[in-house]
Amino acid sequence: MQASIKTLLQEYQLELHIANYAKTTYKLYYDLAKNFLECLPNIESLNRDSVESYLSKYKGQSTASRNQKTSSMRRLLRFLKSSGYENAQIRLHDRKVGRKLPDSLTEEDMQSVLLRMESSIKNWIDHRNYALVLFLYATGARISEALSVAWIDIEDGWIRINAGKGNKDRYVPIYSGALEVLEAYKEACPFELIRGKPIFTSYQGGTLSRISAYKILKANVGVNPHSIRHSFASHLIQNGCDVIIVAEFLGHSSLQTTQIYTHVRNKHLQETVINCHPMSTERLHA
Repeated sequence: MQASIKTLLQEYQLELHIANYAKTTYKLYYDLAKNFLECLPNIESLNRDSVESYLSKYKGQSTASRNQKTSSMRRLLRFLKSSGYENAQIRLHDRKVGRKLPDSLTEEDMQSVLLRMESSIKNWIDHRNYALVLFLYATGARISEALSVAWIDIEDGWIRINAGKGNKDRYVPIYSGALEVLEAYKEACPFELIRGKPIFTSYQGGTLSRISAYKILKANVGVNPHSIRHSFASHLIQNGCDVIIVAEFLGHSSLQTTQIYTHVRNKHLQETVINCHPMSTERLHA
């Protein structure tokens, strides 16, 4: 290793120490710098080709891991540029990380949960818990939105979801069976449920808190409220609902946010062909 590169590494190490990075970040930055610079015959040979050639060694790793390496290289190049090496002025871009399809329950699992909750109702709290889970699944509302919906927001089979993300109220249809469950809860509740007050009440008569709602979901469904929202979207798309309509129901300001659910539809369509097409090899060999 040439002395100039050795000196640069020592100076870079000192800069990282002064920056007071976390141990893992420091190690990432320094290890990549050491490995990369030791590959160069001299610092003057640094160019885009040498950088991209080095980073290509990590091609088999995940996108997130490769982006970490790119970020580490970017940090090194910034140091070299500030040290007077104009050949270090190389722009690097991260790779796009594919968005992970959110966790959701199958239609069968969701129906099983709702049937179990309905058959186990013994008091008004059970009525409320069942109504809450069904409300979330029937509307796709965020938990904060569900807990702020008042009786006055329900009219003619529609629910007004108050000012969620983006500060836009939206209207979501709710089927009659879910409305009947809400009415049964209303009748069972020992507290006066005023039209302008939130639907879901605590055991003391106040508004149900997010923490309590999370506990209810965890105990009865085994998932968080967002998973039920994802289930709502996934099941609508599996059953042929247009992604634009689903985006409106979810209150997504950008259609791109909802596009992730098209993977569910594509997978469902693929499974349909495998299971139903007479020439499907999977079906012929079953």
